Amino acid sequence: MRKRILWVEDKIETIFDMIAEDKLFNQNLDENDLLEFDKLKNRDIEIKNEFLRKKNIFLKQDFCEACEIIFNDENFDISILDVNFPSPMGDELNSKDILKAKELFVNSCYPTTKKLKKEFETVFDEIIGLDEYSGLLLFFIICLYYEKERNISDVTKRICIFTQYDINFENFIYKINEKISASDRRLTELGITKYIKDIERCFWHKNKDEDKLKHFIEYDEYADVLRKKLGKHIVKRYLKILKEKDDKARIGDNLKEVRIIYEEILNSCLGKIPDMRDNCTDSYGNLKKGKSTIDWLTNNNHINSIHRNFFFSINSICNKHELHGQGETGYQPTLNTINSLFYALQDTILWFNKIS
Repeated sequence: MRKRILWVEDKIETIFDMIAEDKLFNQNLDENDLLEFDKLKNRDIEIKNEFLRKKNIFLKQDFCEACEIIFNDENFDISILDVNFPSPMGDELNSKDILKAKELFVNSCYPTTKKLKKEFETVFDEIIGLDEYSGLLLFFIICLYYEKERNISDVTKRICIFTQYDINFENFIYKINEKISASDRRLTELGITKYIKDIERCFWHKNKDEDKLKHFIEYDEYADVLRKKLGKHIVKRYLKILKEKDDKARIGDNLKEVRIIYEEILNSCLGKIPDMRDNCTDSYGNLKKGKSTIDWLTNNNHINSIHRNFFFSINSICNKHELHGQGETGYQPTLNTINSLFYALQDTILWFNKIS
């Protein structure tokens, strides 16, 4: 499944250039996609945008467009924000999306007194007209919306600032703070304060931090575990499944890939779990790939009943996939099959990370 990515940038052409030159969205765009995108280089911006939307990459150019898609679309796995892009025009300030953004910002004040909320309304009204603060204000709006209304706890891991503009989060916070009365100017109590360090952590500049952005876009905690524990060749298999698991033509191949990764994990565990090598290998020292290994791990409290079910499903279905449809099992694997096994594999990867 491709990540859903939102990028708000006033100069969208620069993003097109980065895609062509740096292969920026590696998990969303494969080599064939990049070749197809290259053929569009002389076409209109909207045609290029339509191509990218089909790959779950959404590019917006101003504050209103961004708020509209954030409030009315599904959650985005990643949001990339420039600092400087157009704020709402006068006739847009009363749109439902801008009023929603204002409500979220105003209600972030603490304590939520009428006096302080009124001051926050004034702060929002003044800052919304300053293009150079648009990205930073939107950063807070996304955090507030996802946490309060979508119940997403790790939201700040999903957002970054990527800009060549000189302004930074300290300027923005000062701008807010100076407009709040001295009696309430306790920055540590403002609802938006908890996001400040996250902005600092993910505040990157163009022409200097492209590698950081690329890693941010492509980061996958499961792939990261596999890279550290088993190597790049296994990561390649994992990413292959990730890209192809909704492709009906690749069901059999992906079941095979799931099995290979699962067995690589268990092989690695032979040297990490005490007594596993003595109890889970045959006379040649090879891992016993069937039920006996899973039973031993369960009986010795290395996996719980839930992981036991995951292990059985992966082992049984993936090892027999070549027989499906030939009368032996009476079951033909579907996209639901590969997706459920892939998620079971992801939980197995997290278990593997803890025990190794």
